[in-house]
Amino acid sequence: MSAATKTITPSTSKKPEASSMLLKFKRKDSPIGVQKATVKHMAELLGFNETEVVHYALSKLAQEIIPAYELDGGALTESEIKKIRKLSGIDQDMAMTSALFA
Repeated sequence: MSAATKTITPSTSKKPEASSMLLKFKRKDSPIGVQKATVKHMAELLGFNETEVVHYALSKLAQEIIPAYELDGGALTESEIKKIRKLSGIDQDMAMTSALFA
């Protein structure tokens, strides 16, 4: 079959609809909300539409408050440090002359 006579059938799989959220603007700007006029002004400054401003702000907030990695158990105990030194062959009585961390 040549390219000119090929029949193209539409895909039967549909793209899942994105979820949406109603956003109510505040009467005045505050630490926990903004007026629609403020969002409109930010959109003009950034070259975004108003929806993109909201997504941009939420993305920045997510980067700020959600850890990029799972938190560990905190500082090593003295016992753990001794075990690491023993396994690495470091002499326990050897004086440390430098460290990676203060």
